[in-house]
Formats: sequence, structure tokens, C-alpha cells
Amino acid sequence: MAWTETADATDEHFHPRNDDPWWNESSFITFRIPDRKLMGLIYYYFRPNQNTATAGPMIWDPTGETFYTMAHNGFTQHMPIPPDADMSDFKLDNGFTVEMLEPQQRYRFTYDSPGCTYDLIFTSSYAPHYMRFDKKKGEVDAGMFDFVKDVPGDITTGHYEHYGRMNGTLELNGEHIEVRDAVVFRDRTWGPRKIMQNMDRPRGGYSLGMGSDDNAFTTFAISDLHWQNDPVEGTRDPITSGFYVKNGVGATIVSGSRQRLCGPTGRPVGEIIDATDDMGRTLHAEGEIVTALEWPNLYNDCATYWCYEQWTFDGHTAAPGELQDWMMTRHHRKWMQERSG
Repeated sequence: MAWTETADATDEHFHPRNDDPWWNESSFITFRIPDRKLMGLIYYYFRPNQNTATAGPMIWDPTGETFYTMAHNGFTQHMPIPPDADMSDFKLDNGFTVEMLEPQQRYRFTYDSPGCTYDLIFTSSYAPHYMRFDKKKGEVDAGMFDFVKDVPGDITTGHYEHYGRMNGTLELNGEHIEVRDAVVFRDRTWGPRKIMQNMDRPRGGYSLGMGSDDNAFTTFAISDLHWQNDPVEGTRDPITSGFYVKNGVGATIVSGSRQRLCGPTGRPVGEIIDATDDMGRTLHAEGEIVTALEWPNLYNDCATYWCYEQWTFDGHTAAPGELQDWMMTRHHRKWMQERSG
């Protein structure tokens, strides 16, 4: 079966798997609170063949944008997977819990740790968009080559993404914060995913903008240049996948480009996206970064910025969204050295 052509409620549970030690079952959920310029990331990542879980929230705003200065860092690695855990129903030792209320529609997230507690419910605004195996090329999407693999046997691998709203309460460093209709991006991935520092990764960007429940987009752009020949600035990176929802009608993005707007330290300050979907509709979107968390990613050698971004597209202004922007640290170091002469 390999890479799935469809996904349904069964994909909200742990999947039948092979014995690959890098088998991954993962999901992330992001939300943002515009009047505070605050962004939250809820991330959970299981390697069931290693019996390890990496999970927890990260919350930041412009007052702290590093792994060490963010408002709260609850991201914990190498926890044991509880015997009764399922992908969407579990509680981990660091106080992080997930409860599925309705498959692919509603989920409850709770957390209790010094400095941060929350009780949040995500509700989907639109059906999940499934990234599909490219039969013509015989491979998964260029941006997902290390996320999932095509594997033999009667098992599936796959990836989908969608968007929605978050509601609930957040207690952060002694302050009570109401979370009301916060814009959310959620993904789900399963299959072998080998993560090693010595892997070569092209530079890329994963973007989302949401003007309303019926107007949104996401794009996955990957540089087509080898990192040693990639100047970072002044390039138009090919968009390899994504979706575009306009006035409630969704379609798959089939082509386009992304221009990364770069600050003096290598941090992105914005981006420009032009794309076309399989209905022939065109999208032009311009984003501006509000706040950006610097973190080393799961690879520990990626110069990654997880950004709260505001978008202008299709008549929407200051539309909440995000950018996940990355390049290998050796690529970033090369770029900085070249700029310094």
C-alpha cells in the first residue's frame, strides 16, 4: 500500500508499521494571539520502535525568541511511551496530554508544568489536505524526502495538514490569558523518518496564511540549488506542494515560487509567494514576520526559525499565519562568512 492516497479516522491512531527504528508518528499544532504578538507550538513526536516520545509546548513573543529565552519551553525529549498511549489519546510524564474528541475535527490539549498550564480545544475549519505520492516521479514530495518514505508491505505512510481555531485558557508565568478563535495550523505525519546531523538538507520554507475560515493557503517551498551553491538571498524557490482555499473552495497548489526576504543575521523578515492551483486560480501573498523563534529543530543542526507571520492576500490584511524557515547550520555559517568578507 505504501504512501496513502486517502486518509481517514484510522490515521488518528498509531499505524501498523515495519521494524524500521526510525518509524515516526507525529503531529504539531500552532496557534497565535495577535494582540500579544504571541505564538504557541504544541508538538508531539513518537518513535514507537524505540519506545521514545518527544513532546511539549513552546510559547514565545518578541520579548524572548530563542530556545533559552522564550516565555515557556516544555519541549521534552526521550520520554517513554506509556503502555496505553495512542496517537491522539495519551498523557506523558511532563504533564502533556492530548485527547481526541472527534477524528480530524476536534482535539483537546492540556498541560500542567511550573510556569505554564493550559486547557485548549482545536476545531478544524476545513477538511485535511493530503499530500500525495508523486507517481510520475516515483517519489514523495521533494520537501518531504526525510519525513516519510515509500515502503513495501501492507502498511501506509502519509502526511496531511489543515487549519482551524483554538479556544480555551492559558496560564503563563502567573498571568491568565484567554485564547479565543486563535488561528491554528495542524499537521499529521507517519512513516519512517531518519533524522541525522550528517544529512544534507536543502533550504526550505513551510508557510500558512488564514484570512477567514473560508480563505486560507499553505505552501511548501524547497530550494532547487545545492546548499553550497545557494546564495539564500535573491532566489525564487520552487513551491512543491500546498493547498489554496478561496471562498470555501479548496484546491491543490501545483506550481509557484517563494521569495525569502532576509534580515542581516539570516533571520527571515518576510516572504513573497506566487502560486497556481489545479483549478487555474492564482495566489499572490506577501508576508511580514511578527516574531520568530530560533531553535535547532529535531536535527540539531538546522538554523530554524518558526515564525508568527501576518499576510496580505485576496483582500485580507494582517491575516494571521506562520512560516517554518530552515537551512542547515553549515549553510547558514557559510552565508554569514561570505557576507562578512
